[in-house]
Amino acid sequence: MKTEFFFDEAWESNKDSDAIVEGVSGDVRTFGDYISRTASFAGNLASSNDVTASSTQRTTVTVFSPNHVDYAPCVLGVLRAGGVVSTANPLYTEYELRGQIEKSNSTILVCHPGTLEVGLKAAEGTKIEKVLVFGSDDLGKSVVPFDSLAETDNLMMSPPDYVTDSVGVNDLAMLPFSSGTTGLPKGTMLSHNNISINLQQFVAPEGDYMSDNTTIISPLPLFHIYGFTAGMLHSSWMANKLVTMSAFDLVKFCELVQEHKPERAHLVPPIILGLAKHPIIDNFDFKSLKMVVSAAAPLGGEVQTAVRERLGIGVKQAWGMSELSPIGTVTPDNFLKEGTPTIGPVVAGSQGKIVDLETGEALPPGEENTGELCIKGPQVMLGYLDEPEKTRECLTEDGWLHSGDIGYVDEDGYYYIVDRLKELIKYKGFQVAPAELEAVICSFDKVTDCAVIPVVDEQGGEVPRAYVVKGEEGLSEEEVLAFVEERVAPHKKLRGGVVFIDAIPKNPSGKILRRVVIEMDREGAK
Repeated sequence: MKTEFFFDEAWESNKDSDAIVEGVSGDVRTFGDYISRTASFAGNLASSNDVTASSTQRTTVTVFSPNHVDYAPCVLGVLRAGGVVSTANPLYTEYELRGQIEKSNSTILVCHPGTLEVGLKAAEGTKIEKVLVFGSDDLGKSVVPFDSLAETDNLMMSPPDYVTDSVGVNDLAMLPFSSGTTGLPKGTMLSHNNISINLQQFVAPEGDYMSDNTTIISPLPLFHIYGFTAGMLHSSWMANKLVTMSAFDLVKFCELVQEHKPERAHLVPPIILGLAKHPIIDNFDFKSLKMVVSAAAPLGGEVQTAVRERLGIGVKQAWGMSELSPIGTVTPDNFLKEGTPTIGPVVAGSQGKIVDLETGEALPPGEENTGELCIKGPQVMLGYLDEPEKTRECLTEDGWLHSGDIGYVDEDGYYYIVDRLKELIKYKGFQVAPAELEAVICSFDKVTDCAVIPVVDEQGGEVPRAYVVKGEEGLSEEEVLAFVEERVAPHKKLRGGVVFIDAIPKNPSGKILRRVVIEMDREGAK
């Protein structure tokens, strides 16, 4: 994703126009700000040798922040200086953040004032050499204010020769962490080409329905690949105004729609469910909003219909994953198949197929022919960082990515997701890896063994529930819940509760038979 990809006539001709509005604080950056702040940040990173871009060593920067108006200048500045960016969930605990810092080999950490305390603790004992904080204040800590690097005359307007000579379009640019189809979070290696091509793939089904002055509202977190690529980067490239939020609140979201009059929105199913059902919606003017893109979790066709009937807003679905940069399929505005839960056709330059779970053979169209959705295209990741075996488990030698999602394709080439082969739990679009929670729970000295499964939840989609084998007779559900809550981000809490059991079903090799546990749960074991 060479940053000159973004600097075109649209930025120059829209210098005075708003690029991003953070609705909670009211902070704003114009496209002129984007140009100067990106150039200044890149220039200072390079001149101080904080970021190196040799053929043998690349600097990785972890960004640990909620949505902020300087998120894009920070990311693009690092990339222009030849570095690699790894975005982290701002709700991570010290334990979770340290794990990502160590796995990514990061040497610089960028924080928000609200995440700085956790960030400093997580950085202790790691390779982090410098900590930055968004804003102009060092907050009395041994950190560098972002503004001190982004508001100078030391401008790097484009990548210098030493960067372009050392960093190719197929080299690493982004390192988001994903649980993939199973297991613990892994560094997903995305190249400059992966992301820049994926942005172009988003044009026909989405960008073609925008003009230079289109306003998009997206409260999605920018650390998440959906908000990062489809929201922040795509709106920047198209010179569209992005209205975002550092923390979601439905009333504030409605106020922002009424104030900024966006034509399009990028949302997730729980928010769309609110548009369909919440009574507060009737108190606000949604007439400007014409189309909503839903992704990150499945959305029923009946909810789409309810939003259309209530507000006159179209709802279409897209599908993807971090390993796809993230966009794999998108429903175009002019062929919605309203009332159906389709995720649309594959994006341009890609191939898709449904394969039999047993034979691996491609299946013909038809609802009766369900199998695993596989994608091949230029947006497919390079692989998982330092995890060659995990890479081989989901990525074939000829470039097909196994998604772990079960579905079918119709005669028009539109795909539908009906189930998940992978163990991943999706809570409000956020990934919850059972293996990660199981490791946390089993670190409790009062627990002998455990298994985590998904439980259906109307608001969140799915929530994790733990089946636990007691190591100490007096262990209570409340103790387990409290132990986990102290060690994980809020979306990983055991909202499905805890069930005590004598033994966890496992196969002869010791692998948890999660399907058996799920069947027990559905039969009313709790």
